[in-house]
Amino acid sequence: MMLWSRQENVNTSITTLHFFYSFGGFVAPLIVALFIQLTGSAMNIYMLLPLLMLVPLPYLVLSSSPPTRTKPDEIDVAAANPWAYVIVVPLLMAVYVGVETSIGGWVYTYVVNTNVTNETYAAYLTAVGW
Repeated sequence: MMLWSRQENVNTSITTLHFFYSFGGFVAPLIVALFIQLTGSAMNIYMLLPLLMLVPLPYLVLSSSPPTRTKPDEIDVAAANPWAYVIVVPLLMAVYVGVETSIGGWVYTYVVNTNVTNETYAAYLTAVGW
């Protein structure tokens, strides 16, 4: 959708998207560590974070789709194989995000289970990884 709606300024838009993705990955473990310090348990934050994701839902539901753009005549659509992109790109993204998330979870679990440090500092270590 970002590529579709922001074709004139796509580089800045994609950079901003990735910045906020990384910023969220950095801040989320810090929020978890703060809640562990305040409440002594991580369960409260894991119930609160999904509720916070509902905040932008009204905006997303009420937003209209970007206008449809026509393809230029000079593109040879018959020569392109769009199914390769439809299959390969989501597959690679799923593997990439899965590995990234797994490593973050593994670092936290390893540090806590080997008694290197407590849960709060393990969350800080995960944030540093981001």
